[in-house]
Amino acid sequence: MKKGRHRRYEEARKFQRENAAAFSVEDFEFDEPDLFSKEEDDAPDDQYGDLADKYDDDYSDLADKYADLDENEEEKP
Repeated sequence: MKKGRHRRYEEARKFQRENAAAFSVEDFEFDEPDLFSKEEDDAPDDQYGDLADKYDDDYSDLADKYADLDENEEEKP
Protein backbone atom coordinates (compact mmCIF):
# COMPACT_ATOMS: atom_id res chain seq x y z
CA MET A 1 0.00 0.00 0.00
CA LYS A 2 1.33 3.42 -0.97
CA LYS A 3 1.72 5.88 1.83
CA GLY A 4 2.55 9.50 2.41
CA ARG A 5 3.63 11.94 -0.23
CA HIS A 6 3.48 9.56 -3.18
CA ARG A 7 -0.13 8.60 -2.41
CA ARG A 8 -1.14 12.25 -2.18
CA TYR A 9 0.64 12.92 -5.47
CA GLU A 10 -1.23 10.08 -7.16
CA GLU A 11 -4.56 11.29 -5.76
CA ALA A 12 -3.87 14.81 -6.98
CA ARG A 13 -3.00 13.54 -10.48
CA LYS A 14 -6.20 11.48 -10.59
CA PHE A 15 -8.22 14.51 -9.47
CA GLN A 16 -6.59 16.67 -12.17
CA ARG A 17 -7.32 14.15 -14.92
CA GLU A 18 -10.96 13.75 -13.89
CA ASN A 19 -11.61 17.48 -13.70
CA ALA A 20 -9.76 18.26 -16.91
CA ALA A 21 -11.94 15.79 -18.77
CA ALA A 22 -15.09 17.28 -17.25
CA PHE A 23 -14.33 20.82 -18.43
CA SER A 24 -14.59 21.76 -22.07
CA VAL A 25 -14.41 25.06 -23.90
CA GLU A 26 -17.83 24.46 -25.42
CA ASP A 27 -19.33 24.74 -21.94
CA PHE A 28 -17.82 28.18 -21.40
CA GLU A 29 -20.08 31.12 -22.29
CA PHE A 30 -17.88 33.85 -23.78
CA ASP A 31 -20.70 36.39 -24.07
CA GLU A 32 -21.37 36.51 -20.34
CA PRO A 33 -19.49 39.11 -18.30
CA ASP A 34 -16.36 37.94 -16.54
CA LEU A 35 -17.07 37.81 -12.82
CA PHE A 36 -13.39 38.11 -11.91
CA SER A 37 -12.49 41.05 -14.11
CA LYS A 38 -12.16 44.50 -12.64
CA GLU A 39 -14.68 47.04 -13.85
CA GLU A 40 -13.32 50.01 -15.80
CA ASP A 41 -15.17 52.43 -13.52
CA ASP A 42 -13.66 50.84 -10.42
CA ALA A 43 -10.08 51.42 -11.58
CA PRO A 44 -9.06 55.04 -11.02
CA ASP A 45 -7.15 56.70 -13.85
CA ASP A 46 -4.61 58.18 -11.46
CA GLN A 47 -4.44 55.94 -8.44
CA TYR A 48 -1.58 57.93 -6.89
CA GLY A 49 -3.06 61.36 -7.60
CA ASP A 50 -4.07 61.97 -3.99
CA LEU A 51 -0.57 61.19 -2.76
CA ALA A 52 0.94 63.49 -5.37
CA ASP A 53 -1.31 66.33 -4.23
CA LYS A 54 -0.51 65.63 -0.60
CA TYR A 55 3.25 65.78 -1.14
CA ASP A 56 3.16 68.41 -3.92
CA ASP A 57 4.73 66.07 -6.47
CA ASP A 58 5.85 67.82 -9.66
CA TYR A 59 6.62 64.52 -11.38
CA SER A 60 2.91 63.79 -11.69
CA ASP A 61 2.42 67.02 -13.60
CA LEU A 62 5.18 66.06 -16.03
CA ALA A 63 3.80 62.55 -16.41
CA ASP A 64 0.35 63.95 -17.24
CA LYS A 65 1.87 66.36 -19.74
CA TYR A 66 3.79 63.67 -21.62
CA ALA A 67 1.13 60.97 -21.31
CA ASP A 68 -0.78 62.62 -24.15
CA LEU A 69 2.27 62.30 -26.37
CA ASP A 70 2.50 58.57 -25.71
CA GLU A 71 -1.15 58.06 -26.66
CA ASN A 72 -0.69 59.96 -29.94
CA GLU A 73 2.31 57.83 -30.92
CA GLU A 74 0.34 54.62 -30.43
CA GLU A 75 -2.36 55.76 -32.84
CA LYS A 76 0.09 56.11 -35.76
CA PRO A 77 0.26 53.07 -38.09
